[in-house]
Amino acid sequence: MAQGLSIPFDILEDIIDILAADDDTDSTFVKPCALLCRSLLHRSRKHIFRTITIGLPMTLTDERPKLFPQMPSRLSRLMSRTPEIADYVRVLQLGVGTGKKYYSKCRQLPSTLCQFKHVETLLLSAQSASRTKSVKILDWTDVRPPMQNAILSIIQLGTLKTLILWKIIFPIFQVKFGVNVRALHTADVDFFEPNDEGSQAGPEPQDAVQPIQLRTYSMGYNCGAQSTILLEAKWSYGRPVFDFSHLRNLDAECYFLPLDFDVVRSIINKTAHLTSLFLAINCLATTALGVLLGGLSGTTLRTLKKITIYRPVIHGWNGTPMAGLNDGLLAMSRFPNVLEELKYSERLLLEDLRYSGGAELEKLDATLGSPKWQCLKAVSLGFTVRHRHGPASAKQVETALRQQHFPILSGREKVSLSFLVVNDT
Repeated sequence: MAQGLSIPFDILEDIIDILAADDDTDSTFVKPCALLCRSLLHRSRKHIFRTITIGLPMTLTDERPKLFPQMPSRLSRLMSRTPEIADYVRVLQLGVGTGKKYYSKCRQLPSTLCQFKHVETLLLSAQSASRTKSVKILDWTDVRPPMQNAILSIIQLGTLKTLILWKIIFPIFQVKFGVNVRALHTADVDFFEPNDEGSQAGPEPQDAVQPIQLRTYSMGYNCGAQSTILLEAKWSYGRPVFDFSHLRNLDAECYFLPLDFDVVRSIINKTAHLTSLFLAINCLATTALGVLLGGLSGTTLRTLKKITIYRPVIHGWNGTPMAGLNDGLLAMSRFPNVLEELKYSERLLLEDLRYSGGAELEKLDATLGSPKWQCLKAVSLGFTVRHRHGPASAKQVETALRQQHFPILSGREKVSLSFLVVNDT
């Protein structure tokens, strides 16, 4: 088959049908099968090699693969033989290690990384065997210069739109040079300004270069103070590095109060285009949640369409269900808004529904059932339920919630009300 040519899909389907119908063990379809594989390979390269993961598990729950240590060298050999693969790589997930043992297996990796010229998403983290286990934070100063320079070259790519930093002590100037980044995700990151950054960073962009206009920002665990650094970061000539005025999506894990909420408030006040707000909050953030939601400006309420709030399950804590949520929404409803979707999840003690807990749910029903939420289309409530007398039926709990505590919302034709009930094990 000539290079660049492929079989029409109707012929491919016929070949597949023939192969599937072959009951004669003496007959072979080696040639059509080879044609099929070659054609599919040509069309599938952009999918097969779209994501390259080195030094990290493929998923959040994967354990260490058997060939984990050999992966960098194998990638380098593959790229040396078929360099055209680099044209298909769009997502690069890189776990970086330190020490002689790591570099003995990764000598060619920096030059290999420099071959990727079309990366759109870069995930940079400490090398790990499993993300579900404790991972030592990577100190950037322990990374050898060839690897630093290779990673910086990727951050500077004009194609790079998403940068994800996880478990790393990272120099702020490296982020500064991602001038085309539109989505920045941070989790367990410490930023710092090295004294000799000039030798590694190269010349600063000219005055004509605009600040990095973020559309999405994710403030992960332990990143409140680090987000403040991003808000205040400036070039040597005084221009801000990051522009949050066009931010549309904000995700924030707020476990250190009041700092994290203060940072979230500062970020929200800088944008006039926020459409989605996700908050993972400390279960103790009761009145603070109400204050945060109630303090949203009229400008924010005119664009904010989706709010997601997640309170992690903490055993032994029996607080008021949806503490602070109703007060915040009640304050929001006093102004015109365009909220279309609300998602909320937390832990719930079933016995509390008979007392104050049930009353709080009914207050929320009355608030969201009000005609002041003219754009509201969907309300999704998730509960991890605990029953003192053993597991409860999820279906029975949902029925009780819908009929006894949310009759108004259940009766609104234009609003979809859904429940996700999980037993606390």
